[in-house]
Amino acid sequence: ILQGAEFRISELLFFQRNYPMKYLLTVLALCTMSLSAQNMELWEAREYKSNNGTRLPYRMLSPATMVEGQSYPLVIFLHGSGERGSDNEAQLKHVAKSFDQESIRAQYPAFVIFPQLGRNDTWSNGEYDQETATIHLENQAGDYLAAVMDVIDEMEAEFPIDTDRIYLGGLSMGGFGTWDALSRWPWRFAAAFPICGIGDPTTVSRFQHVPIWMVHGDADVVVPVEGSRLMVEALRATGAAVIYSEFPEVNHNSWDPAFDTQHMIDWIFAQRK
Repeated sequence: ILQGAEFRISELLFFQRNYPMKYLLTVLALCTMSLSAQNMELWEAREYKSNNGTRLPYRMLSPATMVEGQSYPLVIFLHGSGERGSDNEAQLKHVAKSFDQESIRAQYPAFVIFPQLGRNDTWSNGEYDQETATIHLENQAGDYLAAVMDVIDEMEAEFPIDTDRIYLGGLSMGGFGTWDALSRWPWRFAAAFPICGIGDPTTVSRFQHVPIWMVHGDADVVVPVEGSRLMVEALRATGAAVIYSEFPEVNHNSWDPAFDTQHMIDWIFAQRK
């Protein structure tokens, strides 16, 4: 049943040691779904090339039906380090299935894009301090994150995008990128949902007005949960109404329980500027 899946016995044993059984079963179910119901044909393959030569492949999901004169939300999702490459497919491994379900597309018609980094590239441009679980951002954005902003511009020019309902999220390395983008272009986004990513707490005053739902597992051995806790503390100190979900006994795949229900999807599409 898992023929062709990127899921090995060693990974199964890792999950068995590090996750509660209910999440292990969820992972197995999602792996099967990724093979049989990924609906790859729904995701149009596209590529953006910036003036400086940066090439950014991405997949785009369009609204199932469109009404003339109506505008639609745009969701941008930044993948983690394990989905980097050049196939313009691997970035759909996680979370994409939460947006391309028939019921979700009927309830929330929207444009959704999943860009893909090259094998050795990163979303965020900054120096990560593992000891303090923070990142010090450079003054200039990285080429690939800047290219994502250019893609948003192109989408707005080409499609009927509701600019009051543009949402940004990402997992792991993409969570880092989400925080980075919020600090540089806070006016662009109606909401953000960084998952097991780390940001720069000194920048939170720039985006304290943006609704944010943060997610992390308290047993994460890849990206320390202290990083999210520091961002929550910094945001709440500004009076920001941030939501924080910290899943007990969950390691690095906190995106799985986050999207195990429709709650986050409902919350995302309820936000507007």
